[in-house]
Amino acid sequence: MIVAYLPQKHNMIANTLISFICALQVETFRKVHGSAFATTMCTGNLRSATEQIAKYYIDKDKQAISKAIKYLMIIFCFIIGAIIGVFGVKYFSELSVIICSLVLVVVFIMMFWENEL
Repeated sequence: MIVAYLPQKHNMIANTLISFICALQVETFRKVHGSAFATTMCTGNLRSATEQIAKYYIDKDKQAISKAIKYLMIIFCFIIGAIIGVFGVKYFSELSVIICSLVLVVVFIMMFWENEL
């Protein structure tokens, strides 16, 4: 959230902070339901979804289509995030990074709720 309030002349610091947070996110969230996935980039997830779809068609592996659907749902979330980002930047400029921060705070809290169940 600090990045949202940094003046434009401190873009290098903002980029460094965001890159650091992305690195933490990549390292922390590596799997979903036992399958590897990427939280900060979409290309690996697209490759994995395509691989699972091919595995389903070639081997008739029903578990592969289930994994493909999970990857496609993750990709869909990336698309929704990009759309929200476009409108966020349009209406809030640099302050739109607060939207991302709030989502990450919610996810952080959910991690602890999930462990208590």
